[in-house]
Amino acid sequence: MFSRTLGFLLLCSLFALTTSPVKGKDMSLERVINRLISGYDLTTDNQFKLAAFAEMKGMISENGALELDFGGLGHLTFYEKNLLFKPTGKGVYHLDKKQRGTEGSKMINAELDIIFEHIMLLGNHQASAEKIAFVNEHLAKKNLEPFTKIFVRHILLKFGDYHPEDQEVVFHTESLPKNGMMDVDPKRLIKRHTTPLSIRLNEDELKGFYLDIGGSVFVEDVDREVFYATGEAYSYNVAAFKLFAQKLFVQTVQHISQDESERLDKHARHSEAVVTTVFTADPTGSRKPTFADANGMLPGQPHPASVPKGSNGIAPLYHKMNWIPMMLSILRTNEINIGDSDVIVYFVDEKYFPSLYAQLTNEEKDRVDTFLADRDQGGYARPQSTAHTQVRLN
Repeated sequence: MFSRTLGFLLLCSLFALTTSPVKGKDMSLERVINRLISGYDLTTDNQFKLAAFAEMKGMISENGALELDFGGLGHLTFYEKNLLFKPTGKGVYHLDKKQRGTEGSKMINAELDIIFEHIMLLGNHQASAEKIAFVNEHLAKKNLEPFTKIFVRHILLKFGDYHPEDQEVVFHTESLPKNGMMDVDPKRLIKRHTTPLSIRLNEDELKGFYLDIGGSVFVEDVDREVFYATGEAYSYNVAAFKLFAQKLFVQTVQHISQDESERLDKHARHSEAVVTTVFTADPTGSRKPTFADANGMLPGQPHPASVPKGSNGIAPLYHKMNWIPMMLSILRTNEINIGDSDVIVYFVDEKYFPSLYAQLTNEEKDRVDTFLADRDQGGYARPQSTAHTQVRLN
C-alpha cells in the first residue's frame, strides 16, 4: 500500500514542476542560475553546490540579483558582473567575474567550503578530489530535482566505489552499514524488506538498477549548453529514476541522518557556532531555508527538559539528537509519512524511539500507533508528558 501511495504522489508531483521566482517568459530558473553563477573564480565543487542551493532556496531580488541566505552561516548575492559574500562574523568579500587567482577568491572558496560542510548532504565526506570532481561533473547536467541530485551525490561520495580506470562510480546497497537493519527481537521474526539496488555513474549516464528483478532506469545529460541543469522539466526516464531514488531514500534515510549527526558533531567540537540547515518545502514559495536556533533545535521541535551545559554555563549549539528533526524534515519534504510500515519498522525498536515519537505530528503519531497496535497487539504508550503537539517543519 505504501509503495502504491508513494508512486501515486510521485507521479502527481511530476506535473508540479519547480518554478522560478523570476518574472518574465524567457527567464527560467535554469537560465538565471547559469548566467549568474558561472564565470566566477570559484571551484567547480562550490559552483555545483551553489547552483543546487540556489535552485532550492534562491531568491531573486527586484534588481535581478540572486540571493542565497545561509542563515546564521552567512549570505551571498550574485549580481550580473560581481558577487558579495558575507560569512557571519568574518567581514565582507567582493569578487568580480573577470578576477582570477586573487586572495579574495581563495578566501571565498575556503569560507564556502566551511559553510557547505555544515549543511546536510553537501559535505564531501573526505572523498578524494578526483572522485568529487568526477561526481560533480557528471551529475551537473542531469535534469534531476536538486534534492534528488545532492542525495545521489551524497550516496556516491559516501558509499560509492570510484574506478578511475573505468571512469565510473558504483554504489550497491550491500555496502551500507548493517547496524539498525536487523530486528533486535528474534522472537518477533519480523522481515524488514529491503530491495537490493545499485547506482552507476559514468561519462555517459546515471543508471539505477533493481537487482532482484533485473530492471534499470537512467538519466543522461541534457541536450543544451549549460554547466548546470535544473529539474524544471522531466521526461519519462527522469520520472522513472526519481521513483528509483525515492525507494533508495527510504532504505537509506536512517543511515544518512545518523551519519550527519556524527559528522556535524565532529564539527561542533572545533567550532564555536554550528548551524544546521534542512531542505524543507515552503508553501509560501519564499525558498528560505529552515535553520536551527541557538540550542540546535528546529522550529516547533520540543526542547529537552535539561540540556547539558558547557564550562561557561551556556547550552551547546549542537546536540547529538539533531539528526531526528533533520530526518523528519527530509521525509516530510518528500511526502513520506514516517509512520508508514515500510519506514517506521527501522526505528521502533531503537533506544531513541521515544525522542523521535515526541517530535511527530498528530497524523504521524496515529500512523505509528496503528503500526505498533498491529504488531504488538497493544500499541505504544505515549509518554505522559507528551501531548499531541503539532510539529510541522514544512
